[in-house]
Amino acid sequence: MTKTVSDCCDRALQRLAVLVGGESADTADAEIARSAFEGLVNGWLADGLSVTNSAGTAVVLADYALADAFPISEVHFEGVAAMLAVTISDDFEVPPKPLVLKDASRGEQRIYAAFMPSMVTKVDRMLNRLDNSLLWPSQD
Repeated sequence: MTKTVSDCCDRALQRLAVLVGGESADTADAEIARSAFEGLVNGWLADGLSVTNSAGTAVVLADYALADAFPISEVHFEGVAAMLAVTISDDFEVPPKPLVLKDASRGEQRIYAAFMPSMVTKVDRMLNRLDNSLLWPSQD
């Protein structure tokens, strides 16, 4: 079954123990979490990450609705839920547990590792053969 933004928001609230088991968030709580979720995803794009979904389609800046499909690969679902839990913890006046903080940190590392654009550059091999005085002339 495809996960939704609402599923991620509910999971984040469960990680904070605001929700129990299979409960769903009420409208106000869900809106707080949805807005924070939107900020997370759009923030990654603003940071220059090339976020894609499981089909390889680029994720774009968007206003997410609770019924929308989870926009990135579901392998990142739990990590994103943990990051979202940490993000909204102040809104619900619930400090995140150490395990949630650890999972959020791992989730963020995985997101950046998966979607950070490659910064590979090529160097002209001819530079190695030039005399150093041509590259760095002395100030005599």
